[in-house]
Amino acid sequence: MAALLEHLRGLAASTALADQTELARRLGEPRTLDQLDDPASRDRSRTQDLRLARVIDGLRDNSSASAAQTFVTLVGDDEFTASAQRSELLVRSLATRRPLPPELLAFLDAQARPDSVNLHLAIDTLCQNDTAAAWDLVGRKLADGAIEPEYKIAWLRGPVLEHRRSAAMLELAEKLLEDGSLDRELRVGLAEVLFEYRPDDWYPGRDGVPRPPDEKLTSPQAAAQLQRIGTIVAGPGYPRRVVEAARRTLSSLD
Repeated sequence: MAALLEHLRGLAASTALADQTELARRLGEPRTLDQLDDPASRDRSRTQDLRLARVIDGLRDNSSASAAQTFVTLVGDDEFTASAQRSELLVRSLATRRPLPPELLAFLDAQARPDSVNLHLAIDTLCQNDTAAAWDLVGRKLADGAIEPEYKIAWLRGPVLEHRRSAAMLELAEKLLEDGSLDRELRVGLAEVLFEYRPDDWYPGRDGVPRPPDEKLTSPQAAAQLQRIGTIVAGPGYPRRVVEAARRTLSSLD
C-alpha cells in the first residue's frame, strides 16, 4: 500500500500527459481506491485523513495543463464522484486551479446546488479561486431564489468579505448592485460587507471570525471600482449607516 501511495503521488506531481493519464485511470479503478484506503474504515475517517487526500493534494499543487485534464476526467467520473468524501476532496482542490475549465466550473455549479452537502464548501472554493468565472458563478448562486437567504448573508460576511478588495469580486458586486438581480436585503448586505466590518454584530460569541483584507493593499483598479460602487450606494434604498461607511472608506482611499 505504501508503494502504491508513493507511485500515485509521483504521478500526481508529474507534468507529463502520460503520467496524468495513468493517474486518472488508476483513480477510476475501485480496486486502486480500496487498496489506498480500507473500505471498512474509510467512511468513518475524516476526509483529509484519507491516503487519497495526499494524492489529490499533490494534484492540486500541480499547475500543469495535464493535471487540469486529470481533474476534468475525475469530475466526469460518476463512480468516483458518487463518494461524498471524494467529491469533497475535489471541491477543496479547485480553489487554486486557475483558470477553471468549463467542466470544473460545471462540477462546482452542481456541488453548489441548494440540496448539496458541499454547498457552503463550493462557495468558499469559488471565492478563494478569485477569478472572474468563479465570481460569476457565486453571483448566480446569490441570485438563486431556491437557496436560503441566511446562507447568502453568511457567505457575504465570510468568504466574500475576505476578498472584498479583489478586482474580480468588485466587478461582480458592481453588477449585482446595478442590475436588480438581488433583493433589497442582499443588496444592503453586500454594500455593508464592502464598506463596513461589524464582527460583534455579525458573529456574536464566535471565535476565529472572518477578517477583511488590509485596506492598504487596495489596488488603484479596486479603488476606482469602489468609487463607482459608492455612487450606487449613495442612491435610494440604502441605510444612512451604510452610505456614511462608504464615504469614510472612499475618503481613506484618496
